[in-house]
Amino acid sequence: MKNQDKQKLLSDILKNYGSVAIAFSGGVDSSFLLAFAKKILKNKIIAVTSTDAIHSQKEIDFAADFAKKLNIKHIFINCGQMESLEFQANTQKRCYICKKLIFKKIKNIALSYKIKRVIHGENRDDLKKIRPGFKAAQELNIASPLIDAGMDKKIIRELSKEMELTTWNKPSISCLATSIPYNSLITYKKLNAIESAENILKNLKISTCKVIHYGSAAQILKRLDKIILKRFKELGFNKVDFKKLD
Repeated sequence: MKNQDKQKLLSDILKNYGSVAIAFSGGVDSSFLLAFAKKILKNKIIAVTSTDAIHSQKEIDFAADFAKKLNIKHIFINCGQMESLEFQANTQKRCYICKKLIFKKIKNIALSYKIKRVIHGENRDDLKKIRPGFKAAQELNIASPLIDAGMDKKIIRELSKEMELTTWNKPSISCLATSIPYNSLITYKKLNAIESAENILKNLKISTCKVIHYGSAAQILKRLDKIILKRFKELGFNKVDFKKLD
């Protein structure tokens, strides 16, 4: 199926929904879905963004700016992940627990605005991965129109570029909690250190980066200069291990 056909299919899917609340992170997929849905559904759409501590403030600000430029009603929510002992325990159910909290909150918001469907930006590539959060979405009847339209990340980036969206070549970004290895307690202190460490890299124009928190050690993308080592040590990391991302 050609990109044009998939666009038509996505358009038909969204029209069938009538109105939507989109779980909007500001990433490549949800940004494309938001912009495309705006074209199709006009004002029958709201964007909902989680502002919990597991999300970078820069990404929250980006999402706010993106939705504002599209003139879309944008609602910010706190889903309480850090009040959940089960989430903080950081088992392999972490993402499942997180998404359950987020989607339940968005469903309640959608109900209050008389929105017919809650949707999120999972794409066909995500079906190839172990995605506990996707299981949570299915259980709560959260729709995945990009998957239903047969769109993968490559197509989404191509169409985003055609639509002149700034996100077309944006690096994939995961939440800060994914930088804490399983079974290591998720704390505000760790999340803040990870966010600050990644901001150091981004301020140095290193956009594709991820910092893994190993107590007093940090693992980052690759060997960089002494300035980064010094700044990381100021955050309490006594050892910094450089490793290339897959």
